[in-house]
Amino acid sequence: MVRTITVQDVSGQLAALVRGLHPGDQIVLTDGAQRIARIVPETMARPNRKAGLCKGMLEIVSDDDDDILEHFKDYAP
Repeated sequence: MVRTITVQDVSGQLAALVRGLHPGDQIVLTDGAQRIARIVPETMARPNRKAGLCKGMLEIVSDDDDDILEHFKDYAP
């Protein structure tokens, strides 16, 4: 459920609104007609991505194409 609330209206009820968030819910804060922020439950927040996080997870099942595998030699076990 998406709930849209102005910044002026949310000031007194923010704590209750945040506590009532469930997965899939979000609160959109507006200032006049402009959207300025979105509050989502922690379970919906995107994880931080880091380069190289999957290093070592590549499994080579066939050594038939040595030219292609040469490009992945730094990542293969």
